[in-house]
Amino acid sequence: QMLQELQVDTAFMIVDAVDVGNGFMDYGVDEVSQKRLVLHNAKRCIMLCDATKFKNSAFVNVCPLSTVQGVVTNAEADPADLKVLREAGIQVIQAQKKK
Repeated sequence: QMLQELQVDTAFMIVDAVDVGNGFMDYGVDEVSQKRLVLHNAKRCIMLCDATKFKNSAFVNVCPLSTVQGVVTNAEADPADLKVLREAGIQVIQAQKKK
């Protein structure tokens, strides 16, 4: 109930999988309803997804790509996946490789 009353400017969220065709996904059914509620009450959502989350599917869809405004990922993320996100209008912030 507290989450229903929570209003945030920017929600930073993690998910278990990113399927560029199906969106952001999770294995925990219990967590999904909470995440959806936060997404609904946030003005902006940034997903934190390392390279291991891409090209995977999980049990339940949290939200489509169009719900999210930004993705933060690591240097190992596949450029093809990041291109799809950018083409969907999502800002992508990618860490640089260590020199």
